[in-house]
Amino acid sequence: MRISQNENAVPERVSKAASGDTNMLERYSRIALGIIVCYGTLIRVIDLRTVGPYFADEVFSAVTAHDIIRHGTLFNGEIAGLLDRISFFLSGAEFAVWFGNGSIPTLRLVSVVFGLASIIGVYLLGSEIMNRTFGILSAAIFAAMPWSIFYSRIDFSTGEVLCLEIFAAFLGISGLRLAESWRVCLSIGLAAACIYLYTAALVSAPISLI
Repeated sequence: MRISQNENAVPERVSKAASGDTNMLERYSRIALGIIVCYGTLIRVIDLRTVGPYFADEVFSAVTAHDIIRHGTLFNGEIAGLLDRISFFLSGAEFAVWFGNGSIPTLRLVSVVFGLASIIGVYLLGSEIMNRTFGILSAAIFAAMPWSIFYSRIDFSTGEVLCLEIFAAFLGISGLRLAESWRVCLSIGLAAACIYLYTAALVSAPISLI
């Protein structure tokens, strides 16, 4: 009887130790991700107003945002349709108008938010493909890449589309692995949303899912 009890106690202790190691790894991963996001926030927000002159796309976005919210029209005077309003909402410009008067610096803050969300998305995608360590390394590299920082500091649709594509890929892969149809459907929805935001997503969105 004693031998039997000892044999049962060994797997139980091993299971508890493995569970403890997993919890510790998860805790350290969250701390590391928090540090990376803080670094990404600082490097993207500092001197945000001084990122060169305002680009034509940024001026166009600001004018369009004001026209849609205030008058329900596009820059050329046409009535804004459903797809126009959907793309306007997905880009975050609506929030910039309501909470920051739709100024270009406020629109750039929206891009910063999408950029930070992309860092988290890269971590989730890397963790899903490999493991948490790979996810942390991927997020750290992505947060420090010059082009990633640049597109997170200007109001340009590329940054928003990239963010949605990253989460679409993560949800698609994890949905297939877990056999959860809602993840796959949401992944397809995000990929479709990319097309409304940026025409080039007609090519990049399907590629990211494949």
